[in-house]
Amino acid sequence: QAASLSTTFVNALTTGQIQALENSDLGALHTSVIQNLKTTQLAALQAGQIQGLTDSQIGALSTSNINSLSTNALGNLKTSQVAALISSQVVQLNSTSLNALSGTQLSALTVGNFQVLTSTKLDALEATKLKGISTSLISNLTSTQLGGLSSTTVGNLTSSQVAVLNSTQLG
Repeated sequence: QAASLSTTFVNALTTGQIQALENSDLGALHTSVIQNLKTTQLAALQAGQIQGLTDSQIGALSTSNINSLSTNALGNLKTSQVAALISSQVVQLNSTSLNALSGTQLSALTVGNFQVLTSTKLDALEATKLKGISTSLISNLTSTQLGGLSSTTVGNLTSSQVAVLNSTQLG
């Protein structure tokens, strides 16, 4: 039944009613309905509910909707959902939102999406998050990203992460 719900109907739901939806109901909603959820409705999603959204639904969220997700919801994204994010969504994530993601989740970003993160945002990552990022992503840091990192952030890289950097990146 959820698949047949209109945008108008879903937009009329209160935050309490949104929280009452089952994960399977959320996943069955048409992508256009998800795209048009109010920021207050998305902010009301409980941590576990976020996993009910499909990867396509996550990738279709507007940047303001991505920013309205709670840190608990972001921290509960499946790696496939993180991989489904598009660069315009990733670039809008603030340091609090980025730190809500685990190193494993951050490693699910595509290379292109990882490269839109500024050195300021990378500097804001907690050391444990930074250390959890895969060497395959670290090896794709741009020279601009690397050049802008603070000495503290550089010091927080693991030896395996440093080992994958090349002379072009290091300038």
